[in-house]
Amino acid sequence: MKATLDDSSFGPPDENAGLFVRALTSDSEAAAKLYARCMPELRHWLQARLPGCDAEDLSHEALLTALRRGSRFHQGARLMPWLRTIAWHLAQKRLRGDSRRKRREREYVEHELRVTGATPELSPKRLAALNACLASLPKQQRQLLHLRYIEGRSSSDIAAQSGRSRVAVAVSLHRICKDLKTGILSKARLTHPSGCDAHSAASRSTF
Repeated sequence: MKATLDDSSFGPPDENAGLFVRALTSDSEAAAKLYARCMPELRHWLQARLPGCDAEDLSHEALLTALRRGSRFHQGARLMPWLRTIAWHLAQKRLRGDSRRKRREREYVEHELRVTGATPELSPKRLAALNACLASLPKQQRQLLHLRYIEGRSSSDIAAQSGRSRVAVAVSLHRICKDLKTGILSKARLTHPSGCDAHSAASRSTF
């Protein structure tokens, strides 16, 4: 689906468009009615096309974006097609951002695993296992990986921010990468199936 922010379907003005124009003039009653009428439809529309997305949040953001860009709304146009276009663009931008973040995270972890000799070049099967292990990490461990490998922070910087010692941070990173290596091999059925769970439990208890 390709569209632009100005891609609206023309026709007789609808009630939503009238409410939108009034909301642009700081009419709070019109804004409340506009929200009640448009949000459910926009949320269902997003959920139907992008299952698993945060449709509620995207719908809010789309409506706020439309209000900020009210001057782009064509007089005589219907509002919902324009709102759907904005929501779709916002959703695609968010998905691209998530995809880039996950790719960078995976690439840095792959690099760390190879540098430490933890595992050879990752095959598609091992990449899938890596993604699964990354997704199962506790939030604190994922945040630690993000600070080190995505933001490029040093162990000293992370230690100062978190109130821990540099050695403790370095040890935690080493353990996480070691456990990821074990998890990759386990999920790829190259070692005993219980290896990933055992090491993940150990890492959670020592983090």
